Amino acid sequence: MLCYASTPFAAERNNLFRPDQVAHSFGNVDELGGVLKHTFVYTNHSDKTLAIVDATAHCGCVKVSYPRDPIRPGEKANITVAFDPEGRAGMFSKSIQIRLTDGTCAAVCRISGKVKEAERTLEQRFPYDLGSGLRADLQAIDFTSARSGYTSSMFVRIINTGKEPLDLRFSIAPQSQAFEVPPTCYLRPGAETLMAVSFTPPAQLQTLKGAVIQPAVAGKKLKTIALKLPENLK
Repeated sequence: MLCYASTPFAAERNNLFRPDQVAHSFGNVDELGGVLKHTFVYTNHSDKTLAIVDATAHCGCVKVSYPRDPIRPGEKANITVAFDPEGRAGMFSKSIQIRLTDGTCAAVCRISGKVKEAERTLEQRFPYDLGSGLRADLQAIDFTSARSGYTSSMFVRIINTGKEPLDLRFSIAPQSQAFEVPPTCYLRPGAETLMAVSFTPPAQLQTLKGAVIQPAVAGKKLKTIALKLPENLK
């Protein structure tokens, strides 16, 4: 079951700035085995000097490091992608978006694999009690890597630990069109789901200070899930 809200983003591709391999699979990995890293080697096959403006997977579980220096025709650049598997059991596939100084995006590279879940109690898997039997694996959703002009999607896993079904309602407080959340979600006793939350940064971030996801059941407000936002937009 998946409670989902998302907005796709498309950009012009510059296939003359491309990696030696477009995809890397980590294979089967342990959830608590530590951060995984892989370096993609990009080559500038164009006839002009380029530089990387930004590189991101729009996901808090992935960090990307890249050179800031200009990359001349024929030169190479190492882009290292780090993925944290903790709390992310199951299959994963993450695309890296790379923006260049000429206004285009480089050929996409991708990491993938399968995370073997570590054995945990239900309370360890869902440590945050939101009330009425609803528990979550996150107390806050991290959008601090969000970038201007991009829509980022993050996920929080929730479970109904009660004996009665939960007919959930979700909203953003204070109300804002910068976020998308599934307005409703029905969970039977013992059922769990991933809830997708998307964020498109507005021009004025300060208007969103203190924004939270407000779940409710039968008109009763439950504990909120915080939304962590960037201090400044890039």
